[in-house]
Amino acid sequence: MRKTAIILTAALMISGSLFAGQSRTYEVTITNVTKGQIFTPVLAATHMSDIAFFELGEPAIEQIELLAENGATDPLNDLLLSLPDLVQDTSGTDPIMPGATATFTIEGSNRYNRLSFASMLLPTNDTFVAVDSIPLPRNYRATTAYAY
Repeated sequence: MRKTAIILTAALMISGSLFAGQSRTYEVTITNVTKGQIFTPVLAATHMSDIAFFELGEPAIEQIELLAENGATDPLNDLLLSLPDLVQDTSGTDPIMPGATATFTIEGSNRYNRLSFASMLLPTNDTFVAVDSIPLPRNYRATTAYAY
């Protein structure tokens, strides 16, 4: 099994390549670069392009509402795990303090070639930080995670 690095510093950096039919382990590193906002536990998933955590301009699903309002990742994780034809893996972190970094691994493949993650920001009552349905890269890359 191959291993790839991903770093989310409000940016996502990934390296490596996927080959037909192969699963790959991605190492995801998230750095909280805010000045005083805590990330509650982070939930990440690798999945097909047919799904997304949320759609801008559309009402959030109940599981995202619970994450954004209460920091509850279990309802979203349960939903994702109930979709094995669309989701390959889920993973996450403990809370991440401002300036701190957390790392976890997650499996991806050619079929499950998207990465999403979400976490509530504290102290807020309905704000979350997320990366939604970005392609797992063939080479090292970076992207920004936004708050919603």
